[in-house]
Amino acid sequence: MTKYCPKCGTPNPDEAVFCGKCGFRFPPIQQPTPLPQQPQPAYPTYPQQPAYPQQTYPQYYPQRQHWTETIGGKLILAGGLILGLALIVLGVADILSTIHSFSLGVDTASVYALLDIYYAMYIVAGIFAIAVSASKKVLPSIPILVIVAFIGTITLGLAQVLASYLSISTPYSLVSPLLNYGILLTAGSVLYLVGFFVGRSGNLARVITGFVIGFVGAMMAISESVNFNLEIFDTYGPITWGSIIILAVAGFLAAFNKPWSMPIGKLVGEIGAVIGFLGVLYLGGQNVGYIPVLDHLPILTQLSLVLSYVGYVLDIPSSILLIIGSFFYGAKALRELNQALLS
Repeated sequence: MTKYCPKCGTPNPDEAVFCGKCGFRFPPIQQPTPLPQQPQPAYPTYPQQPAYPQQTYPQYYPQRQHWTETIGGKLILAGGLILGLALIVLGVADILSTIHSFSLGVDTASVYALLDIYYAMYIVAGIFAIAVSASKKVLPSIPILVIVAFIGTITLGLAQVLASYLSISTPYSLVSPLLNYGILLTAGSVLYLVGFFVGRSGNLARVITGFVIGFVGAMMAISESVNFNLEIFDTYGPITWGSIIILAVAGFLAAFNKPWSMPIGKLVGEIGAVIGFLGVLYLGGQNVGYIPVLDHLPILTQLSLVLSYVGYVLDIPSSILLIIGSFFYGAKALRELNQALLS
């Protein structure tokens, strides 16, 4: 910093006392007087408040019980496990019963190979039912189970068509006429499968279209089921397909996405399930009455008959458990429907 002499204007250092040119004495620089410090006000001190523990309050929101924890859910899971075991046993028994047929020529072997695919679907469905019941994930598994079931019915129908063309006797030769049964069962199963997947769309028009296709397919398949000459299958076939049609109606009703449609769909679905399992109970009860006679039979035939008998025995408790479980869910659907109508 520099300062200028007021007399001659010569610049001088800031700390100079005299001007370096003319000798002018610079006046002394006065330091500012510091302000007196104000005393800090004394604030009153208060006693420290005691720390209170943080209180937690219970939640009063009701938690929804998972369906597997309900009585109906437990019965359905138990019934599914037993039914799965029954399906596996029956599938193995039927396959064992066809082994001797493969030595009767290529034509016979081709027919029974198709029948074995049908029987193998029993085993697949049984394993699947056990896995689903153990994992408690029923609803997401329904499409897979439908595919497995209808692959079986399609191959069964194709086996009947081929057997009729080759004039080969099969366990289903009691159906009259065999060719018509095979064609209608195959075509009906394909249509039902197509309708099922078309109807799974959220679009109502596609739901209706899928329902119509599936309904026509089911009616085609059931039309020849009544031609069985055996009393057991004459009753079991229409009951089974009747329950399938009712289940399709249930899905159709639930697809309307209305407050009343979902509980009605559930209720109709449980009715269809009860009818279907009544058919299983009827089939098991009728066959248990026929104790197999194993004298003078090949070992594989004996094993097949024993396994079939065990499978039909298992059908009885599994169907009873599933029927009771369906009644519980039907009652729940009625309560939901009542709430929907009152709201």
